[in-house]
Amino acid sequence: MNPLSTLIVLLSTLAAVATGKTIRGGEHHRELQRNRVIGGSEAQEDRYSFAVSLQDRMGHFCGGTLISPDTVLSAAHCGDDDYNVVVGRHDHGDRDGEVVSVKKVLKHPSYKSSTTDNDYMLIFLDKPVSVNNVKFASVTDNFVRANEAVTVVGWGDMDIDLDEEELPDELREVEVYTISNNECDDSEGVIDGERDSYNGQITSSMLCAEHPKRKDACQGDSGGPLVKKSGSGSGEEFELVGVVSWGVGCAHDDFPGVYARVSAEYSWIKEEVCKRSSQPPASFRCGGGSANQSANAPQNNLFGGDDLESRQDDTVGQDGDDDDYHYTDDDDDDDNYYHWIDDDDDNYYYI
Repeated sequence: MNPLSTLIVLLSTLAAVATGKTIRGGEHHRELQRNRVIGGSEAQEDRYSFAVSLQDRMGHFCGGTLISPDTVLSAAHCGDDDYNVVVGRHDHGDRDGEVVSVKKVLKHPSYKSSTTDNDYMLIFLDKPVSVNNVKFASVTDNFVRANEAVTVVGWGDMDIDLDEEELPDELREVEVYTISNNECDDSEGVIDGERDSYNGQITSSMLCAEHPKRKDACQGDSGGPLVKKSGSGSGEEFELVGVVSWGVGCAHDDFPGVYARVSAEYSWIKEEVCKRSSQPPASFRCGGGSANQSANAPQNNLFGGDDLESRQDDTVGQDGDDDDYHYTDDDDDDDNYYHWIDDDDDNYYYI
C-alpha cells in the first residue's frame, strides 16, 4: 500500500468511528452514500419480482437477479462476505417477502477487480424461494445489439443534483438504450474539471447503455438487473441482458453506464447452475433433462425488493470531497483488504 493510500484509509476509518459508521475490510464497504436509479419512476409492484437485495447486518448493499428458485446472478465486485438474500419485497419500508441464507458464492474465475472485467457472481441459496409472487428472469446467449431499449431496476436516490439524499422506499425503474462497445470505448469528457475516457477499457464481457436525459444506474444498484422486455400483461417476459457494474460519474452526459454482458458468459453461467442448482431453469436443458431440473422453474419474468438505508457506498468517499476515491483490492492479498486510492482512475466507481 502506498503512503497516500495508507493515509486515506486511516482518515476514512477515523471519520467512520467519529460518525458511528462501520468500515469493514473484505469485498465491499457497507456505507451507502449515493444509491440511485437516476431519473426513473416507481416500478409496478411485483412486475420485477426477480430483483433481489443482498443484505448483511447493516442492510442492503447490492442487488441481484433471481434466475431460478435457488440461484441469483449478481456482480463479483459486490463481494462474498456473509449476507442474506431478500426476495419478493417491493417496498423496503415493509417486511414482506422472504429472507434466504446463502449456501455458496461463486465469482467468475476470470474476474479482475482492477479492470472490473468479467464482473459476474452466482449466488446459490440454502433453499429454493417459497414466496408465491416471485418469478424469474431468463438467461440466454442472445447478443444485445446497439439501440435496443432495456430497463435497469433498483432502489435509491432519485435526483443526481440534490445535495440532500432522497431515498425512495419503493423499487424504481428507468429505461435506457444500448450502444455499441466501440462507441462506448470512445467515450471521453470532463468530470469535476478533469478529462477522462473509457478508451481501452470496454471489453467483450461488457455492455453499455445510456439515456439522453441523464438517466442511469449508480452506486448501490450494483449487481442488479438490466433486462430486455417482451410481450405484455400476463404474458410479459424479461430477459436478463446485463448486471449493473461500473461507470464514470452517474448519469453523465459523456459517460454511459457499463454492465456485465450476460450473453458473453452464458456458457459459464449455464454450466455452474446445472452443476449446483437443485432447480435449474428448464431452458438450460441440463444434462438433456437431468433429474434435478425443475419443471416449476419459470424462464422469465419479474422482480421483488429489499431494504435500503442511507449510508455510503463501498466505493464512495467518506464525505463529499472524497467522491473521487474508490476501493480496489489486491488479488494477491489473502485478506482482500480494500484501499481508498486517488490516482488516474479518480472518478471511477464500482456500483
